[in-house]
Amino acid sequence: MAEIAFGDGGLALAERFSFALIPHVGRARAQELVKQAALETRASGRPLAETLTAISDARSTSARLPSRSASVRQRPR
Repeated sequence: MAEIAFGDGGLALAERFSFALIPHVGRARAQELVKQAALETRASGRPLAETLTAISDARSTSARLPSRSASVRQRPR
């Protein structure tokens, strides 16, 4: 499951990142940031969360962005 969510650098979680940013930067800016970060993530292979933090004023909210451990539920063994 983690490979599905993060095998593409976290692009599968782009909408979740956008929703996490809305209270801090507004809907339009959040969508703009996530779109820009997604393009850079595809080009560089860098994780989406890292790219978002680097290109935005989301540094103060990065702790609230979905993380790998918080966004992927592990299957019971």
